Amino acid sequence: MILLNLELFLLTLRREREEKADDSKRFELTEETAHLKSSRLIQVVHYMQEHVQEQIDMNTLCDVFYMSRSTLQHLFHKEFGCGPMEYFSRMKIRRAREMMREENCNITEIAARLSYGSVQYFSRQFKKEMGMSPMEYLSSVKGITQALR
Repeated sequence: MILLNLELFLLTLRREREEKADDSKRFELTEETAHLKSSRLIQVVHYMQEHVQEQIDMNTLCDVFYMSRSTLQHLFHKEFGCGPMEYFSRMKIRRAREMMREENCNITEIAARLSYGSVQYFSRQFKKEMGMSPMEYLSSVKGITQALR
């Protein structure tokens, strides 16, 4: 029992640390990012938010916003320190985490709803971003939720 409580405590600390790190590099349009100088960048980020459950590629973004790849890359690297597709991938993983916490979806459903080509690819992307597999994250979320009840 002590071992389980210790594990739950450590998972809670890890999640809090990761959420604080996410907050410090939040990419969504909020009051904190209202300072964005480029209205074009604001439009691109808003478009990504609206289409987070779809597959978007660089060509689509360039076509929709009449921008060259290099201009789009430059805007994102200047403001966020990453490219537009990495930004979009992080946005999808954040949405997946929200779905795990708030909805009763399994990993396969989440991958499908976020338009990932396969569950394996979704799992790799999730682990790359979060440092743990979706199943580990899901079980930690459920464990914390049950412990709080």
